[in-house]
Amino acid sequence: MSRLYRMNFQGNMPAGDVFNHSLFCTGSDSSTINDAVTASAAGAAALTTTASGLQSLYMSTTVWGGTIVEEIDQTTGHSISTGSSSFTHAGTNTVDNAMPGQCALVVTLRSAVVTRRGRGRFFLPSMRAGAGGQTGRLAAASIPLITTSLNAFFAALQTFAVPMNPVVYSPTGRTVADVTSYDFGDVFDTQRRRRNKLIESRVGATI
Repeated sequence: MSRLYRMNFQGNMPAGDVFNHSLFCTGSDSSTINDAVTASAAGAAALTTTASGLQSLYMSTTVWGGTIVEEIDQTTGHSISTGSSSFTHAGTNTVDNAMPGQCALVVTLRSAVVTRRGRGRFFLPSMRAGAGGQTGRLAAASIPLITTSLNAFFAALQTFAVPMNPVVYSPTGRTVADVTSYDFGDVFDTQRRRRNKLIESRVGATI
């Protein structure tokens, strides 16, 4: 029976707020939490350092700083064991401005299961302003950079020494379905909890 892992990728954005995005994977029955941790670090490196890839759409002050990995009991949804890794993978842009922290690009994960239980998603952190076009949508030039890096990310997990297979896990049905494709839209979404972690400074005047 395969083992189920939840990989949580974490980091910090320019204003000091935090982000995380997660993915479920399965490993062989002989895989360990350490294998999953090492694979998650390899995946993060592929996602954020691929040539002409995702990192150019982020400010140099947006930094992926590590992963926390849990082995999940598929039948209960409870965590069995945990592990973590630390690294520093930063964006490469130093001349643009950052988008607000709650702006996020959603990556949808699809499987052969056509119901909601067969779909998953994760929110990438807010990008630099230049990643969007004049209409506020994702700029056409940004799309191949994102797909190149996402392809490298999934490939790094699947071709790791102890392969990790991306899956959609339903915590209600306790089912696992292999991810067969991904897609993302050109309209930015919002993840409000990121905004909640940023303390604002307020300015006003008497009238």
